[in-house]
Amino acid sequence: MVPSDRAGADPGPTPHEPPDRGDSARSDLVILSGATGSSGRPRSAAIGPLDPRRPPETLTDRDVSALAFIGRSQEAAQYQLHEAVFPGLGEAVVSRRIRKLAARGLLAIERWNKVGINRLRLRPAGRDAVVERKGARDDELFLLRAPLAQSAVAHHLWVVDCRLIIERLPAPPTSAQPSWVLERRWNPRPAAIPDVLAIWRPTRESPGHFLALEIDIGTEAIRRTFVPRLVALAETLVPFAGTSPAFISVLTRGSRRVAAIQQAVASASIALPVVVDSLPPAAGRPAFAALRTLLTVGAKSPSHPGPA
Repeated sequence: MVPSDRAGADPGPTPHEPPDRGDSARSDLVILSGATGSSGRPRSAAIGPLDPRRPPETLTDRDVSALAFIGRSQEAAQYQLHEAVFPGLGEAVVSRRIRKLAARGLLAIERWNKVGINRLRLRPAGRDAVVERKGARDDELFLLRAPLAQSAVAHHLWVVDCRLIIERLPAPPTSAQPSWVLERRWNPRPAAIPDVLAIWRPTRESPGHFLALEIDIGTEAIRRTFVPRLVALAETLVPFAGTSPAFISVLTRGSRRVAAIQQAVASASIALPVVVDSLPPAAGRPAFAALRTLLTVGAKSPSHPGPA
């Protein structure tokens, strides 16, 4: 999935943030102590932004939220950070901000195939800053020593998209966790872990429900590998959900694979309902919007299990 927007492009200053002035003599002026102003009183010494003695810029609350989002995601695309933390702001604002955070050693920026979307990872200094500012607990954050393997990126982007959308549904779940969080928390590890597990906990008015979301990008054999994992996933969720309704939603590529998975599921013995639908064919922000519509319809009621 390659977003159509040029993540990382900087179209220039916007009303949201003053332009960078670079190596401007005016912006780097150092006023010597003892120099007098119009009142005749000595001016206090000032250290310009290019002086190595200048203290680092204080992180804003939004900076901390951005770093926390990246850390919780293992790796995030810039458009995902934009949706999560900078909604409504121009792309230039986001690009400029992540460059500043990267320059301070708080995050790493990689380009997809050296020319594509920006892929963002948290660095140890960024984790320490988030924890110190109480933006997230240390056990909520993930550090990758290197970017995700090329073969894993597409699947990972879909998972981060889905989690981001599910957390912002009109009736959001109590919890929506991706597989890497569940792997860290579930001990012993079960036979199968969903890509995203969303939980609407029971209340006096509702029995709640559980949604296990699986993203299939078409690389696994359906009957030999994928369907047995759905069987194991259902066996994991049934005791976990208790009396609350639970179901599995599968999003896959293309109508042919949808039909093939549906046929295989129908002939298998799976303890939970399984609904199969297509991932959006688009890329970038149009795909994100289509996926949001799909998940909003599908997750709102256990009587309508999964995307329509």
